[in-house]
Amino acid sequence: MVNILSIRCSLAFIPYLLESLNEFIERGEVTPALVKQAASGLMIRADERLSLRYQNQEVGLARSDAIHFRATLELRNNFFAITRTSNEVILAQVDDNLLLSHPQSEIWLDSIAVHNIIAVHKNPKGLSGLPFPDWLSVSASETTMLLSDGRNGRWVLLGDDHLLEFEKRVAVLRQAKIQYPKRIPPTIQMKGVKIYFQSLQKLILAIKQFSETGDFQPFIESSASYSLFVQKAPEGMKISDNSLVISITQKEARKWIMILEAELDKYQVEEFRRGQIHTLMMKMDDGYWLLQGGDEIFIEATRLSDFLDSNFTQQPEHHLVFSKQAEFHLILNKANGNCVALKGEEINRIAEIIAKG
Repeated sequence: MVNILSIRCSLAFIPYLLESLNEFIERGEVTPALVKQAASGLMIRADERLSLRYQNQEVGLARSDAIHFRATLELRNNFFAITRTSNEVILAQVDDNLLLSHPQSEIWLDSIAVHNIIAVHKNPKGLSGLPFPDWLSVSASETTMLLSDGRNGRWVLLGDDHLLEFEKRVAVLRQAKIQYPKRIPPTIQMKGVKIYFQSLQKLILAIKQFSETGDFQPFIESSASYSLFVQKAPEGMKISDNSLVISITQKEARKWIMILEAELDKYQVEEFRRGQIHTLMMKMDDGYWLLQGGDEIFIEATRLSDFLDSNFTQQPEHHLVFSKQAEFHLILNKANGNCVALKGEEINRIAEIIAKG
């Protein structure tokens, strides 16, 4: 998936986003468009900012923000071999799976299914006996192939050019199966409401103001993977994570300040802000979390030292990819597509923090 502030969308939108980001960065304007992929739509337009709207979420990017997200999207685009083909069919490789996206559908195919689809294309009469997932229907002629997803009734019609791309990718897909580690960053439970560290410092400031004055500035913080609503209520402060709503009184506020600040100290949280890009660094026993909105990367201490030293030697069996693009140092998680981009001053500050222990 792709995270752009509060928007989370499919990898299939990357070619269109890169086209608009380049246009906006170079000329300060874009051609308005409604892009459809995977049965959903992304609206793109520009005034002073580049405006993106997707599934009731809208973000506006300044030029500096656009440059940041262009770097993260270019790395994803290259690593996952994303290709825009005829009839707006998008192909991408993710581990040993092939993403096949179309304006009205999205289908994920494993390497076995891709291999068998190629076999059917070469011999349409040899369809019987080849194993396919129960939900996948395959119909072939000499020049086209129709794939139908029985779970949702969606389909995509493939031509020779698409199937040629299948052939180019199948060998790589069959070699790609690696079990990467799955890890999620810590969160805090506040009377059952899940608080993400990306929102924590803003929440602490609001609670401090509430504790001292009885008043505070309500706010909503939302990203592609979390949200926090802090509002006024008759009993004091109302806090919600979109699943549960709780309230705290002014009397309780001081206790919660102590609890939440202790969590910041526990993980030695450091914060960096650059335009709308908010980066957190959290120390764990065996490494560090780097959090940029919905993009969350865990990196072992030894690998982080390599990264800071610009040692971008890739380890095929490792779940992280390092890259340098213009002024950015980037880290991509192969398993989920999360990607963070850091600039020189942020790299230097992180190096100073690690050196101090």
